Parts: sequence; C-alpha cells; structure tokens
Amino acid sequence: MIPTNQQIARRLREQAWELARSRANLYRVRAFRRAAMAVLALPVEVATLVARGGESALERVPGVGRSLARTLVGYLEEAVVTVGGGPSAACGNAARGNATCGHAACGNTTCGNTYRHDVPGTAVSAP
Repeated sequence: MIPTNQQIARRLREQAWELARSRANLYRVRAFRRAAMAVLALPVEVATLVARGGESALERVPGVGRSLARTLVGYLEEAVVTVGGGPSAACGNAARGNATCGHAACGNTTCGNTYRHDVPGTAVSAP
C-alpha cells in the first residue's frame, strides 16, 4: 500500500533518530526532521505530488532538497515492491514491457494511471 504522509513523516523521523544515535552529521539529522515536518504540512499526499510532477515536484517543497526527494521517491518505490513484487505486478503496462508506467510510486506520469488508495496494488485510468 502506498504510504500516507503521516507514515512517510514517521519514517523520516525514525531515520533522523537513527542518524542522531549514530552521531551522524547534525545538519543531516536536522534535514530529515525538517523534511518530516514539510511532508506533514503538504496539502496533498506525497504519492500524488510525485505522480503529478515527479521527483522535481518534491524538490520544490521547502525543507526537501534533491537528496531527500530521492529518499522519498525510494520510500514510495519500496511500497510497490512490498505490496506486489514491483511495478510489473502493480501495473500491466510494465509487465508488457511498457516502461512508461504512470503510477505514483515510480513518479512517471506518461501513461496517466494512478493508484486507487482504497485497493492496494490496483491501477485505474485517470479522468
């Protein structure tokens, strides 16, 4: 299932805690905490934002830079792998060799499909 903003923020905070515990760079710890707060303040889900504008849409969110945008997209991609064995299991397009899957988890919006949040691993055509 695609993680909600609350789940993503929790994961960012947990990662910040692990970094702090291992005495990592304080600025990196703060960056993860700041990104968690930014994700919670978003008016839309991270998955929706990525589906509409890709990774660059996340980079434009104050408190989320290029590196953390990649981290967030990675969280979404992991969710697809966990649910259905990868994008090919969640998207018939990818299974047929179509690399232009438009699911929120991969950030590619060229096919116009999107996840139904009430049914994990499903794809429906966007209106």
